[in-house]
Order: sequence, then structure tokens, then C-alpha cells
Amino acid sequence: MIPNLTPYQFNLTLANQILNDAGYKMGPNGVRVSPSGIPLSYTLYVINEAPEEVEAANIIAGWWSQIGVKATVDAVDAGTLASIIWPNFTQDFDLWDWFTSPALPTLLDVFLANQTETGTSDSGYNNSAYDALYGQMITATNYTTVYKDAYELQQMLYQDLPYIMLYYVKSIEAYNSQAFTGYFDNMTGGPFSDVNWYTFIDLQPASSPQSSSTTVQQSSSTSSVSTQSSSSSSPQASSSSTSSAPSPSTTSSGAISTPLIAGVVVLVVIVVLVVVALSLRRRPTT
Repeated sequence: MIPNLTPYQFNLTLANQILNDAGYKMGPNGVRVSPSGIPLSYTLYVINEAPEEVEAANIIAGWWSQIGVKATVDAVDAGTLASIIWPNFTQDFDLWDWFTSPALPTLLDVFLANQTETGTSDSGYNNSAYDALYGQMITATNYTTVYKDAYELQQMLYQDLPYIMLYYVKSIEAYNSQAFTGYFDNMTGGPFSDVNWYTFIDLQPASSPQSSSTTVQQSSSTSSVSTQSSSSSSPQASSSSTSSAPSPSTTSSGAISTPLIAGVVVLVVIVVLVVVALSLRRRPTT
């Protein structure tokens, strides 16, 4: 929350009063008309893949009708809505959501002027003072300046209202820290938020050196073996170790000892000497 900033309150009575004071008179059909004679009749676009957002759009249209503003809800797919918005911004209003992390002020770049045609801005917001302050914020070398600039940028958005924030949804992420290690979860938003992409680089199966060795050697082992504890009393670990290739620590039953190698070499030498001696005995005299 921005310090000393009060959220706008929902008040249909006050909305009617503001429109009356501004000269927007109620027409015979229940739709207000601007001082220049233009009816306050708009299309509210919403993405049809999100039922809760379609329902929210219909609720908003109902509220607007109570203050003399007509809103026609048009639910379309995301591609259609994008073609309506960019690059000409021909829409009246559109409703959709953003998924981002509060750890860094990444969403603030959506309102830059250079994001209107080929970027991510769907409001067409253009404020040179905002752009200059944003540039100052992202080049700051200390957190105090970053926070100060970020708060001031949000103050501009609060006053100009390119967006009207309806609600904030808290997401839940479930992950198994016993099966995998390397979660980069020390930032607000969790290990899979958009600023924590290190998780997808560092994540790896969690295993001790012993269980890891068994997994590599026993390529046909099941998932239950690969995530098994390193305890030797485990039936799965016992089973896989008997069928796998011998490890470096295998005893004499699975490895060739040094005395045995020496004995083999001596035996070979003796055989060679015997063969040579026999051949000399059979050589004819001259």
C-alpha cells in the first residue's frame, strides 16, 4: 500500500452527483448525455475464457446503469481483444487481469508511452513526467530512491486513473521441498513468480549422494526409488541396489583384489617359461 493514499470508495450516490454537477443530464431513455450531446453509451470488452471476469463485467454494467451510463458487455477471446486494442485503441473500456509479483515494481512499465503501440499498455496512457520518473527509478542505486520514485509513480496513476483496480487475488502455489531443491523463494510472490525465474534454473531432484548414485546406475528404477530416502533399511533401496551395477565401495564379491591380479601375472609368466623350455628341448642338433 502506498503511504498516505486512500483507496477510492464505491459510492453510486456520489457518482450521480458528480455527473450532475459536470452537466451530464439524464436522457429520456435513462442514459445520460454529455454537454455536447453525446450519449454515455459504451462497450465493455472482457475476455471470455475467464467466467469470473465476464460476471464482473455484467455486475459493473448493472452499476453503471444506475448512474445513467449504458455499458454493453462484449465477451471475446484474447486475440480478438488484442486486435481491437492495438495499435489504434478503438475500445471504450476493457477488463482483464495481470499476474505479477509485488516484490518489484515491474507492472509500472505498462504505463510508459513507448508501450502503447507495440508493448503491453492497453490504456494508451501517455505522460512524459511519468516516463522521466520511471527512467530515474530503474537507474537508482539505492532502495530509498527506488521506493520514493515508485510511490510517486503510483500517485500519478492514482490521480490519472488509466486503470481502475477492482480487486487483488491471492494465488496459492504448492510444491514439494522434499522431492526437489533449489527453490528461489525468498521474494514476495513465491518461488514461481515472474521475478523468481532462478527457480527454473536451479531446481533439481533432492537426493543424498547414495540415493543419487543408485538412480544413475539403475536406469530402469521407478520414481519411488529415485525419491526414496537414503536409509538402507528401505525395501525399495535394497531391491534396486542388488540389481544395479557394483559401486566403487563394493567388497571382494564384486571387485578384483590386488593379490588376485598378482597371482594371475605370476601364473602367466610360469606358463611362458614352460613353453620356452619345451621348445628348446625339441630343437634338433646340428
